[in-house]
Amino acid sequence: MKTNKSLSLRRILVPIDFSNHARRALHYATPLAVQFGARITLLHVIKRVVYPTEMGIVVTDEKFVTASARKHLVKLGKKLVPENLRGKMLVRGGEPYDEIAYVARQLKTDLIVCTTHGYTGFKHVLLGSTAERLVRHAPCPVLTVRVR
Repeated sequence: MKTNKSLSLRRILVPIDFSNHARRALHYATPLAVQFGARITLLHVIKRVVYPTEMGIVVTDEKFVTASARKHLVKLGKKLVPENLRGKMLVRGGEPYDEIAYVARQLKTDLIVCTTHGYTGFKHVLLGSTAERLVRHAPCPVLTVRVR
């Protein structure tokens, strides 16, 4: 297959769940952003949690959780992403793989860089469940960084 079109990466999305594993994705995204002149958008997705209790159900305080996540994401972004590469820092609520794919589509992302396993640490045969679903649903290529 012959093509004259060169690879263009202008928008790189890095999902962050604040695990050490997820930070490794930035070690791959940053040099790519430098090489292609891309901006890195960080995205944290808060999975909505409902706890059953004797009195009914309890839903987590979304405003508090969102504000806390945003604060941590901005701090992490300023620490690990050079200012000239730093794009948006977003916090969304929902199913992680679905929200990541939605945001990638919305931002016209050229590449998603994520790790194979995140905060839960659960090992699946090849990929973590979020990474596996993301690869199947993403509107753009997904670079998965293997976690050992």
